Amino acid sequence: VSYISRIAGTLDNHGTLNITTTPNSNTPLAYVGRLTSATSARLVLSLTAEGISAVQAAAASLQGTLALRGEDVLPPVLDEMVLSADEVSGEFSRFQPPADQAEGWLVSYTDDGVRLMRQPTTTPPDAPSTPTATAGDRSALVSWQPPADGGAPITTYVVVASPGGSSTTVEGDTTEATVADLANGVSYRFSVVATNANGASAPSALSRSVVPAGRPMPPDSVSAIPGDGSATVVWSGANPNGSAITGYSILTTPGGAETSTGPGSSEASVTGLTNGVSYSFTVTAINAVATGTASKPSDPVTPTAAEPPPVEPQAPDAPGRVDARPADSRAVVSWAESTANGTPVTGYLVVSRPAGARVRVDATATRATLRGLDNGTGYVFVVQALSDAGTSEPATSSRVVPAGRPGKVAGVKVKGGKRKAVIRWRRADENGAPITRYVVRIGTKKLLVAGRTTRAVVKRLRPGRYAVRVQAVSSVGQGRPSGKVMVRIKR
Repeated sequence: VSYISRIAGTLDNHGTLNITTTPNSNTPLAYVGRLTSATSARLVLSLTAEGISAVQAAAASLQGTLALRGEDVLPPVLDEMVLSADEVSGEFSRFQPPADQAEGWLVSYTDDGVRLMRQPTTTPPDAPSTPTATAGDRSALVSWQPPADGGAPITTYVVVASPGGSSTTVEGDTTEATVADLANGVSYRFSVVATNANGASAPSALSRSVVPAGRPMPPDSVSAIPGDGSATVVWSGANPNGSAITGYSILTTPGGAETSTGPGSSEASVTGLTNGVSYSFTVTAINAVATGTASKPSDPVTPTAAEPPPVEPQAPDAPGRVDARPADSRAVVSWAESTANGTPVTGYLVVSRPAGARVRVDATATRATLRGLDNGTGYVFVVQALSDAGTSEPATSSRVVPAGRPGKVAGVKVKGGKRKAVIRWRRADENGAPITRYVVRIGTKKLLVAGRTTRAVVKRLRPGRYAVRVQAVSSVGQGRPSGKVMVRIKR
């Protein structure tokens, strides 16, 4: 059996590939390949044996490399070329040499002939996608999307932390890794490098920053100060362990009651305790990660009732509701007694405004009369309680106007006529209250007229002599009647 150790050929402008072979027997063999079909990616040549018989060709086995020139007539992108055995009566089916590689092509042998496939080229992988990082306790979980592998499988990924340079290497079939030994409270970013048989990729873009953190440490130096049914618990701030403290929880033993405080606290008041019972307290810090471990318990303390503070002398409270009732040139003022506030009330002072008339009465009194007031003038009255500790705030009445009965009507004149009388008079003194009406009496008859008038006419009188009197009336009462005036009524 002859073996072809090398195939060298050129593709001329007529689409013919001339191949000269040198078999192991040093007997020259020649094949002519003619272009059968071509596409953008596949070229088919038909081979014809020259210088040997079909029997010799059928017994031969192609083995070796193929060098092509004349690339100007090949398709722009050629991924496959087939050397067809059609012209050798299909006897190429007996060719079974191993595939070989030559100048960027893979050579294989099939029932159809010799198949030449473009040898894929390989490179290092592309850079992985920008990774995503999730903070943990002194660690971070980093994940990414796999990049293009450059034609060769990715074997490893290396995740690098910045700052510090801590790194973790994982197998190429995973896309996440945990980076350990980080410092809580420090901001980190991460990049990923992929590696295959051809080398390492460029580093990925850096992830967003994350800050590793754990649950806070226990507070130190917890102590308690007993109070009345309460205790004040004091501690030193806890180490936040990478995440800011958001609050503290104080646990009371016995009872199990919990008290919460804000992040900046270093003490808390625990209430609702029972005096005479011994209590201890633990303090736990809280952050965004979790609730920390409780502190060591404080030394026990026992709340006790506090002694009442000494009572400081205080002035009495202001008197209760003040009421004033006006009268003629006076007013009667009453009030509700004051609260003493620890020092006995010694009396009350009542003052009028205006005028400043004042009356002082003893502690048992709840009313007083102020005299010498002007009728028709409005007054308010101020009452204050007195004690050795001081004077109370004032309590004030509503406004009142003293008034008396109207004055005596004067200047009465009567003119008699035929069966009637016309009576006139001067307006009486109101004495603090408006005159509402006048009462005119003539003989046994009585006539009421409005308080704003000073004239009256009495009709249907019988002839004779009559006595006439006029009297003013107000809301206070009736004034004194005028003097008697006589009048004669004619027929």
